[in-house]
Amino acid sequence: MFGELKEIEKISVIDKTKRKILEVAYLLFFFYQSLDWQFICRKLINYLVLMLWLVALSIIHWISIKRAGFLIAESQINFSDNLKLVMTFIVLFYIDIKVTNLEQFSQISLYFFYGTEEKFQNVLFGFEFMLLPIRIALPFIKYVINLFEILTLSQFDSKQTIFSGLEVLSTMLKLCVQIMLFQYVLNTQGFLLILFVDTFENAFAMLKKLKAFYNQMKLVRMIDKIQDVDKIESHDSTCLICLNELENGKQLSCGHVYHKSCLKTWISGNSNQFCPKCKQTIKLEENKIQQTGVQTKKLKQQILFQELKEIKSNIQLLQILNQCRNISNNVQNTQGIGNVQYGLPCEALQYTSGVTEIKRLQINYMNKIMSGIEKGIIENHLLPK
Repeated sequence: MFGELKEIEKISVIDKTKRKILEVAYLLFFFYQSLDWQFICRKLINYLVLMLWLVALSIIHWISIKRAGFLIAESQINFSDNLKLVMTFIVLFYIDIKVTNLEQFSQISLYFFYGTEEKFQNVLFGFEFMLLPIRIALPFIKYVINLFEILTLSQFDSKQTIFSGLEVLSTMLKLCVQIMLFQYVLNTQGFLLILFVDTFENAFAMLKKLKAFYNQMKLVRMIDKIQDVDKIESHDSTCLICLNELENGKQLSCGHVYHKSCLKTWISGNSNQFCPKCKQTIKLEENKIQQTGVQTKKLKQQILFQELKEIKSNIQLLQILNQCRNISNNVQNTQGIGNVQYGLPCEALQYTSGVTEIKRLQINYMNKIMSGIEKGIIENHLLPK
């Protein structure tokens, strides 16, 4: 199905298998008195088959997730390998959902345990199977979106933000399953300190992750309010995140400039809240950003009003020149110098070019006003008269 495994995939599978064995030993140690060992010994083969099934599904999950990262990182897209991996993800997710379904799991229990009453060890297996679809959902979504980007040669600026939100959601679902297990153990077996401490630590880590995600979203929103910096104003001409030419970007408090999309990806993708170059913590004070935004808006208003004033002055000057040409032509006609208005070609050309220039300036004047209104630089009641 996966072909020959890569060396790093083998190492990852071996490490996670060892960790899974330690988790099973951990459960057996702390739930030793709660397990029905006579029943387990009578149905030892059935339990071994169920354990092997769980381990096999987990190993296929781990290999699929690892292989997805390798296929995305490759420069050339192999259509058959990607199609095979997508189908593997879909089949695994379908199996996980079917097994997690209470009705399907009860049928599996009836098959393995021949209709015997539900045992505590069966519930532990049930919670382990419930975690499988949660663990594979996020890597599958990441793989599909990244593959779509590569095939369509497109890029989603908010991709990493969505991934961070989905990761928080996945962690919350895992915590909910653990809380359900703790509640079941509390109702059936009594209070277990080690399980309570583990649940409390995971809940505390979840709150920290949620707070970090909130800070990331706050920084990403505030990045839009930072003043744009042109290449001429900046010290560096290359964005250190994407290593592409830096035409314009956003300047941090430390003075370094990056592309807006690159900065959002850097902050939301890897929980990096520091400058990639100087490693200084990114601090964006909302009040200062708002003040800077107001000052920038006022400066743009002043520049726009000055440009409109100059255009209006040029229009008035051209209108005066055309009026002078009309007066001069009328004087010439009165003195009998010429019977045809603008008889000389140069005079007709000057008059026509003057009218054309006036029209061009008037159009430019209106375009600047419309552009200022669209960008929010000026408002309707602030239009120059």
